[in-house]
Amino acid sequence: MCQNKEKDKPCDNFANEWKYSVVPGLFNEANTDLANLMRRCEEYKSCDYLYNCVLLTTGSLNPVHRSHIKNLELVKKHLERNSPRWNVLVGYLSPTHDLYVRGKLGKATIPGCDRCDLCELAIREHERETTASHWLSVSRAESEYHHGFVDFGPTTEALRQYINSALVGSDRLFRNPIYVVYVCGLDHFNKCPDVRRLAREKYIKCAVIYRKQCDERHISTFDESSNIIYVPLEGERKDLIDISSTEIRRCWENSSYDITQFTYASVADRLKSMNFHFR
Repeated sequence: MCQNKEKDKPCDNFANEWKYSVVPGLFNEANTDLANLMRRCEEYKSCDYLYNCVLLTTGSLNPVHRSHIKNLELVKKHLERNSPRWNVLVGYLSPTHDLYVRGKLGKATIPGCDRCDLCELAIREHERETTASHWLSVSRAESEYHHGFVDFGPTTEALRQYINSALVGSDRLFRNPIYVVYVCGLDHFNKCPDVRRLAREKYIKCAVIYRKQCDERHISTFDESSNIIYVPLEGERKDLIDISSTEIRRCWENSSYDITQFTYASVADRLKSMNFHFR
């Protein structure tokens, strides 16, 4: 484990900040793994580093698709090339609660436990396809929360509290606060002012990914001092394939379509084994 030999205790001041969660009981060691975060801290030797962060993406993930994971990879790449350079330790996919998804999709809702399982399958297949290091995992916190649906803002704040209360302090693994970077698409940013409000919270940033046919006028008014990080994909736009769970659901009901261009074969195989229909 990283050892810090300094005598001062700058992180002791944070103890009271992390004492109470904005959503009590949302995150815990049973639904959100911290072991990989700790392992990657050791690999990076980053316990004293000022710019450590984790990524979080939320939403229905009904079902998960390639862009959900690719967006996390793109944000990681952007932050690790930034100045200052960020250590992106882990990324979490967090499917939201069934109450929200059923209200939005009705009978097309994949149960939360299955959406989490599909995300885990997608991560494993992504790692096999790309030989990527194991930095992504699934949080089941939202989908299993006994009080029901929690929106992305309080979820992000609660993850910040959970990670920092568990791992940051003069006698713990990290000496400095760990930021949580909420990742979303430009479409979500444009229609949801809560993203801008969330970025004003302490130790939180919001990364926004370009999406086809979405207006860039508003996002272009923000610089990174606002804690809004725009990933414009300027060199990749001509090859960009717009993927949505809506399109996957439509194609799934038309058996002549191969959905593996949008999602992972393991996800399609699991949906087949479930004999699931989005209607």
